[in-house]
Amino acid sequence: MLAWAWWPSVKYLAGIDPGYSGAIALLDPNNLTDLILIDMPLHRLKVNGRNTARLDLYQLGNFFDLHRLDIRAACIEEPSAMPSQGVASSFNFGFSCGATQAAVAANAIPMRLVRPATWKRAMGLTADKDASRRLASQRLPMHAAKWARAKDDGRAEAVLLAIYLIHHKEISS
Repeated sequence: MLAWAWWPSVKYLAGIDPGYSGAIALLDPNNLTDLILIDMPLHRLKVNGRNTARLDLYQLGNFFDLHRLDIRAACIEEPSAMPSQGVASSFNFGFSCGATQAAVAANAIPMRLVRPATWKRAMGLTADKDASRRLASQRLPMHAAKWARAKDDGRAEAVLLAIYLIHHKEISS
């Protein structure tokens, strides 16, 4: 069990992978069996005959509104656009990142934005998504089934961001 002296009354630290395949993890640093984990809330719909997804802003805001009194800080991944992404993908990704930060800020939850290379280096990871799933399973074996599938890497990374926050407490408000 990890002691969290920074905020003695803390209930949860949030780790957030804001992409469409990302997730939100609420982890109690004093009781690692206490984990709330949700995939980023999305609307699945058809646009011009093609299946697509959009961030569900209502559900995102509602989640933080419901849990805001129990979240003492959030660590949000702050990625950059990738050159290989198309214009629409870059726009949607940027929108998701900004909307997530806004939902956290609107609920007065202190946050830390961290670049993927920074937190992954600190945790001994590379860009390999399977390595993130393995490390999350090593750190929290009781929850490993929650990110057992390859497509659940966003869940594992959200949990690892919460663990990163346990060890790197500096945040901005």
